[in-house]
Amino acid sequence: DDPDFPVEVAQLNRNFVLEAEEDSTNSLHGGHLMIFHTPDVAQTLQGVEIKNFGQQGVLGKYPIHFHMCDAVEGSLISRN
Repeated sequence: DDPDFPVEVAQLNRNFVLEAEEDSTNSLHGGHLMIFHTPDVAQTLQGVEIKNFGQQGVLGKYPIHFHMCDAVEGSLISRN
């Protein structure tokens, strides 16, 4: 209930796929997963299949983007 503390959104024990629709006008543009304003909090993203993500040529539109998170030591992105 305290806005100063991030919470665990979900713990999934099954296959999970994030798939963006293909852009009919630009095949280099896809989805964008942003971890937003979680300063000094280690994040974990494991076992998620990510398809059609990233926007080539657009600054800041990476497949997975830690936005304004300050230090992200201890964060883990694996088995994706």
